[in-house]
Amino acid sequence: MLKQAISIADSHNDIAWGYDLRIDLMDISNGFAKNTDALPAFVWLLDANDRNPDLFDEKELLWKYKWMIDSAARSSKVPMEQINAITADFKTRLQRNGFSLRAYHGILISIGFITENPPMVKEQIDLREKYERDNISDSASHDLYDKVLYLLMVNEIDAALALENETHKKNMNNISNMFAINTCYAEYLTRTGRIDIAERFITDAEKNLSELKFRECYLMVTLSSLIYALNVTNTEKAWQYFEQYAHWFDEGEEYDSLIFGINLLPLLARGGKRKLQLSSRLPFQSIDGEYEIKNIFDYFYESTKAIAIAFDSRNGNDAFTKQIDIIDKLAGKNP
Repeated sequence: MLKQAISIADSHNDIAWGYDLRIDLMDISNGFAKNTDALPAFVWLLDANDRNPDLFDEKELLWKYKWMIDSAARSSKVPMEQINAITADFKTRLQRNGFSLRAYHGILISIGFITENPPMVKEQIDLREKYERDNISDSASHDLYDKVLYLLMVNEIDAALALENETHKKNMNNISNMFAINTCYAEYLTRTGRIDIAERFITDAEKNLSELKFRECYLMVTLSSLIYALNVTNTEKAWQYFEQYAHWFDEGEEYDSLIFGINLLPLLARGGKRKLQLSSRLPFQSIDGEYEIKNIFDYFYESTKAIAIAFDSRNGNDAFTKQIDIIDKLAGKNP
C-alpha cells in the first residue's frame, strides 16, 4: 500500500507527501532483511532535502542515514570507494546540523566489524570516546557491546569477560540485545575452547530466544553464533535450530548470509544421513525427509565461499576466505 501511495504522490508531483510516505516506508523496513525498497527511498529523500532545504528538516534523516550506510557495507556489490563517499557525506551533514562526530565514528566501527578490520575498530572506538553523546549517537549499551565484540574478536577473552556484568546490566531490558551479547560470548568462548563458561552463555541465549516475540532473519548472525556453539556442546540441539532457521540463508542481507553460512558449515561438515524437517523455502527437498548431509553442506559451502570471495575482493583482504580454508580442512577438502 505504501509503495502504491508513493507512486500516486510522485505522479502528482506532491513532494511533501512523497517525502512523508518514504519516511514511513523506511521506518517500517528497519529491522527486516533485504530492504530493496529502502535504499532508493532514502536516496530520493536526500535529494528532496537538498533541493528543498526550507521545506524539510535534514536532522530527521540522520538516524536513517546510519541504517543506510550499514546496509551498504553489508553488500559486496557496493565498492569501498562509494561507502567512503557516503560516510564522508554523513559526516558533513552531522557537522552542519550541530552534532558531534560520535555517530560518525560509530558508523566506522560498524564498517570495521563488517570488513574484519580489528585495528580500524580499535582506532574508531578510541576516537568515538573523544566526543559527547548526542541524539544521533548510539546508546551507552550499544557502545559497550562494541567494546566486548572487539575484545572477543582479538581473543582478549578475559578482558571481555570482565565487562560481562556491566554489559548485562545495561541491556537487561532489551531481550534482543541480550540474545546478541550472550550468543557472541558463546561463540568466541567455544572457538577458544572455554566450553565450561560458554555453556552458561548458551543457556542464557536460549532463554533469550524463547522470550523473543518476533523471530525474523535480521537475527540470523546472532542465531548462527548459537548454532556454532551448540555444534560443540549439544549437537542435537544445533540440528534442531538448523531445521527451524536454515531457510534464512537465502533471505538475509548478503553479509548476514555470509556469517550465517560460515557458522553453520562446521555442523554440516559432520556428514552422514539425517532425517530433517526443513522449510519448503529451501531449494532442496527430500520426499521422505532423509538427507545426505554432504549435499546440504555442498549447497551452503559453494554459496558461502562465493560470498566470502566477493567480500574479500571488495574489502581488500582475505579475512573471510581464510575462514573458508579452515572449513575446508574440517571437511577434508584440503590435506
